Amino acid sequence: MPQESGSNVSPNAALAAGASKGVSGLIDAIASAGVRDERIWEAFVQVPREAFVPRWLAARAFEDVALPIGCGQTISQPSMVAIMLKELEVEASSTVLEVGAGSGYAACLLSHLARSVHAVERHQELAQEARNTLSRLGRSNVTIYHGDGAASAPRTHFDRILISAAAAKVPEALLALLPPLGRLVAPIGDAESQMLVTCQRDAAGALSIRESVRCRFVPLVTPTLTVS
Repeated sequence: MPQESGSNVSPNAALAAGASKGVSGLIDAIASAGVRDERIWEAFVQVPREAFVPRWLAARAFEDVALPIGCGQTISQPSMVAIMLKELEVEASSTVLEVGAGSGYAACLLSHLARSVHAVERHQELAQEARNTLSRLGRSNVTIYHGDGAASAPRTHFDRILISAAAAKVPEALLALLPPLGRLVAPIGDAESQMLVTCQRDAAGALSIRESVRCRFVPLVTPTLTVS
């Protein structure tokens, strides 16, 4: 897990008070990874990770590790998800696209941070499971689409785009959906070496790209899209 050396930050008592010991442990791991945004901490407290893993793995849901969810996919390590959310800088007014929704965990976290979330998952079984879980949790501001990447998302721009799978380079089809002041976060690299990359457009639409931490994600099926 990415660490920030010398960090002695711990979650505040108000967040931890209503959480189980397991959730408090996750918040500690997130804080140790350098994520100090209380909105992100609150989202992790409010979202039951055990609802997004197979029942036989529910006891491990509070571990800061990636876990299998079927179809050859995984639910990402919570501290890595938190780092991605930190890099994404989601605002309460944001409209967010997630590509690679899996069982819907990151989309659910995003639903507590953003105005609306549109998430795409290429495995139909996982997409339906994500819909069912989000419905049970009452997250009405999330829409799950079954399909490949941007080709299955609404033909519109998004304030924030999260890619939850690794690509060799940032997909142009997804950058095309990013407006001025928009931000995209994605793991970029091959199966052996990946870096988390943040793409930011300025007010004029010019794009800047920077790397942050090493990571490891399942591969992205690169989307194709013509934006009208």
